[in-house]
Amino acid sequence: MARPSAVCPSLAWANAGHPPPLLVRPHGRARFLAGGEGLPLGVDTDVPREAAATAPLTEGSLFLLYTDGLIERRGEDLSVGLERLRGEAGNLRGLSPDHFLDELVERVAPARGDDTALLALWNESASR
Repeated sequence: MARPSAVCPSLAWANAGHPPPLLVRPHGRARFLAGGEGLPLGVDTDVPREAAATAPLTEGSLFLLYTDGLIERRGEDLSVGLERLRGEAGNLRGLSPDHFLDELVERVAPARGDDTALLALWNESASR
């Protein structure tokens, strides 16, 4: 008798001017997610919104939204900050979510920079 397959939750997002979301897999592989781009809210309410993008949030994965204050440094190309974030997020993935976020900010955010906000969603069902 076949076992029913576990349903993998998916996540839908829309991005209106922020850097791309980052998906960090349980074993540290991190990648930026494309799609969901549109006008910032309130710019023109008559313009139809693009459909949200979706991605699976597999067990143990972490989905990270963040502001540009986390990755931007004066005089540095934005791609350098994005790559620093991707690399450090992959290196830190074994930590609990709260320690992951604290350590990520410590390692990635510039010493004196813009305001920084992060939002992480973690599918922890594999660890329970």
